[in-house]
Amino acid sequence: MRVLAAIKEVTDPAIPIHLFSEGPTLHREAVPGVINPFDEIALEEAIRLKEQGIAQEVMVVGAGPETWEGTLRTALAMGADRALLMRMDPGAQPLEVARGLAFCAREYACDLILMGRQGVDCDHGVTAPMTAGMLGWPQATFVSRIEFDQDRVTVMRSVEGGQERLQLSLPAVISVDLGLNTPRYASLPNIMKARAKPVEVLSQPRSQGVSWKIAAFLPPPARPAGRQVASVEELVEQLDRAGVLP
Repeated sequence: MRVLAAIKEVTDPAIPIHLFSEGPTLHREAVPGVINPFDEIALEEAIRLKEQGIAQEVMVVGAGPETWEGTLRTALAMGADRALLMRMDPGAQPLEVARGLAFCAREYACDLILMGRQGVDCDHGVTAPMTAGMLGWPQATFVSRIEFDQDRVTVMRSVEGGQERLQLSLPAVISVDLGLNTPRYASLPNIMKARAKPVEVLSQPRSQGVSWKIAAFLPPPARPAGRQVASVEELVEQLDRAGVLP
């Protein structure tokens, strides 16, 4: 079985971002890029499937600019067998990315696509369902547990108020959630080895028609300062005065 792990490079969530005053753009150069945390969980799961003998090859794919090569090499250092960069603009829409991933799945005869449930930069969370729809494959989203039985996979996914158990036939598309695993750190020897590994580059033409565009990036509005009250009675009085109580 060949597993395709789709990853996206995002700005480090632990570092505050900066906005340009002109136009809807982020100052990405000031913040280092890392593997999207949810995609990192998907990549770890793909590597574990290979270690368990369930998968024979793990292929990591990133749909973005050439500057993502370093992130793909990090994935190689973690344990991926080969890396493919599908050259796209940094702001490629999910529909474009899904088309690219579907193309890779067909071109390289992949049996399973793993990716994070969403990117932490835009929070769209629609790439996995779009990819599955284009391929005509079964899908499961927000998955927190995966078990294999020959050509079938059983998953547990988070739903409101509990969990749902699904059984899918392969090939399939799965987007993963927190709690599935804890991603490993790439060791220094593997990082050095990954520098010498090739990263295949594939040009993917931009799809025609734009479904939406980003009008602006804006910082969240400042929240007013809170007030302290001396008792519950005073709190109820203030809330009633503000008109928020029925």
